[in-house]
Amino acid sequence: MLPKFFRTYKNKQFTFIPRFYNQQKEELEARIKKVEREVQGGTSEEYSGNIIRGSFRQAHRQRSSANRNSSLRIVIIIAILLLLIYFLFTL
Repeated sequence: MLPKFFRTYKNKQFTFIPRFYNQQKEELEARIKKVEREVQGGTSEEYSGNIIRGSFRQAHRQRSSANRNSSLRIVIIIAILLLLIYFLFTL
């Protein structure tokens, strides 16, 4: 069988399902949630996050200690490998 030099490929077909966005429905749902929060005694603010004083400092300490631990672990592994290589080549 001879190869085809002028091969025509079929178009690639995708199974794309478009989504419908209804702005009025989204606004209505947002207003309903806002009213429900007010009725339950909550505030009408959009964002009610919990930021505890010192949480950024504590998170930074945890990240830095994790980095130190991983660095120490890497140094120990390299030292062990160097000792193994030394013993293999001296025997």
